[in-house]
Amino acid sequence: MEEIDLAVIPYYERMHRNGTMVDPQHFHQFGEYLDALLEIKGGEIDSLVGEHVEMGHINPNSGDQVADLLYKKLGLTTTRMTKSRKRESTDEKALQGNRKKHPIVPMILDYRELQKLKGTYVDGMLPWVHDDSRIYSRFSLTSSPNGQTAAYDPNLLAIPVASEIGKEIRRGFIAPEGCVLGTFDLDQWFLRVTAHLSGDAKLIDMFHSGKDIHTETAAEIFKIPVSKVDKNKHRGPAKRTGFGICNGITGVGLSAQFDKYQELGGDPRTVEECDWLIESWLDIYSGVRAWQKKEMEFCRRHGYVKDMFGRIRYLPNIHSAIESLKTEAERQSFTHVVQSSAHCLKKIMEARIWQWLLEFWRDFSEFRLEPILEVHDELLFELTDHDFLKTYAGNEVKEIMETAYPLVVPIGVHVAFANNWASLEK
Repeated sequence: MEEIDLAVIPYYERMHRNGTMVDPQHFHQFGEYLDALLEIKGGEIDSLVGEHVEMGHINPNSGDQVADLLYKKLGLTTTRMTKSRKRESTDEKALQGNRKKHPIVPMILDYRELQKLKGTYVDGMLPWVHDDSRIYSRFSLTSSPNGQTAAYDPNLLAIPVASEIGKEIRRGFIAPEGCVLGTFDLDQWFLRVTAHLSGDAKLIDMFHSGKDIHTETAAEIFKIPVSKVDKNKHRGPAKRTGFGICNGITGVGLSAQFDKYQELGGDPRTVEECDWLIESWLDIYSGVRAWQKKEMEFCRRHGYVKDMFGRIRYLPNIHSAIESLKTEAERQSFTHVVQSSAHCLKKIMEARIWQWLLEFWRDFSEFRLEPILEVHDELLFELTDHDFLKTYAGNEVKEIMETAYPLVVPIGVHVAFANNWASLEK
């Protein structure tokens, strides 16, 4: 494990020194737009609860006002209390539990999320911009139990992916004049690692066949022909379920995701429906369920689990008398193995890329090719906007990533180039 982390340090040090270029004007203008949007959303909230609140106004960020509205005037309930235990909590978990019980709750959640994004990634981004219009995030390789890279000052890894707001934030990250941004995105990364670890024959065959796994899975879950699979009604739920299982998702968590997915054209799903989706997915790929149980049993016997490369995580709560703690440890017993293995594999790729870059810079000093960010399963580069370089570097880095470590399934890497981060999306 130490060898993997040590080998990739130069790559991350280079990313820190390179920084990432942004367009400050974009963030100023987007901040003004979000201010107007927040005012509109605040007005919608006030119009909905006017008869319940004196003066017809509520501050969605005020815990006292929200608690008074939800729990006293509207009669909603929660088991969560504030730390002082003086009143019921209005934090995200408490509100998520009431999301479907009154239309005001999702409106308050959306307002808070929007304001948080604005404060963190729009207004909060500008103080980090240096005179050269670059942000120089710092990176940590060992702060997470599963080896996931962490970024801070600022944390660019937490910019939301599946939302229009997140896309507009990423639009402010740009390439300097004469350059483009390049992305190398690992396709269905956790799911491929899950196939390798579980040895599920059907999942492995699916990746080798080149078929669209989510469409094929949706057809089996909903008992319909592949030609009848609808993107939102069938494929979307199958995709979210598969990715969620790799992260130990529960029916409650999956249902909350579908509520957000509704904004992108999907349908909401009850907790019972989500439990059914999870069980149906695991019925199809039964080898994954068997492997999960095997990892849980190992953890119960030894008190820890370890990934493909020996990274250990101790989970003492696997024997807890508190059911919620025990259940969480059981999920972590297999999600840690998937996530930690995936992050280690990615670091192996980055270490190989670093060695190749040393040779590239020696042979092609007239071109710029620099790593600038790693976000989840995506490696970002800044490079000279030249057809030869994009073709050469694209092919070389892609091949390095796809062959750095052999899995029982092929590794897929999506390559794209654009002038800003948002335009790199598939």
